[in-house]
Amino acid sequence: AQTLTRDSAPSPKCWAAMARKRTVRRYRETVRAFEAWRKGPSDAALHGIRIAFKKLRYACEFYRPAYGRKMDAFIRGLKGAQQALGDWHDWCVLKGYIEAHASSAPARAAEGMPELRRVVRHELGALLAGFVKPADAVLAKARIGVRPMGDRITGMSPVGRRLQLFAHRDGVSPRE
Repeated sequence: AQTLTRDSAPSPKCWAAMARKRTVRRYRETVRAFEAWRKGPSDAALHGIRIAFKKLRYACEFYRPAYGRKMDAFIRGLKGAQQALGDWHDWCVLKGYIEAHASSAPARAAEGMPELRRVVRHELGALLAGFVKPADAVLAKARIGVRPMGDRITGMSPVGRRLQLFAHRDGVSPRE
């Protein structure tokens, strides 16, 4: 592991450039995944979107000091989209469980299976629609553009900056 010293920490201008480069890259990956899903919706594509949103959110949280308060609303939007996808995934797991056990269900339970399947399909559709709206909103918000503010970095403590840089250089993602 590389030991960081006060002299090895990047300048605020460099930090802001790094923040912009990395958050923009994650944003573009997320948009590509979202657009691919829109062209050919599939559960596998939604899983890819879920991962892309998570990586984008982690990058935004990590570089939040470079962007200031404007990033907070964007992060909240990402969390909302992630929550909707997480709920959708939970219902997918339930659907799989029902399908796996439907054939071995007792007669009385088997009578209710068609209605249960209908309810699950309805919930999955509603949750997917609930994801598309916040996802569209948050991705549109980013298109407007939130630029890093290099001067905001100077207010960050040297210790905090070194810790964040150390974590980043060693490939440790925030919140993992």
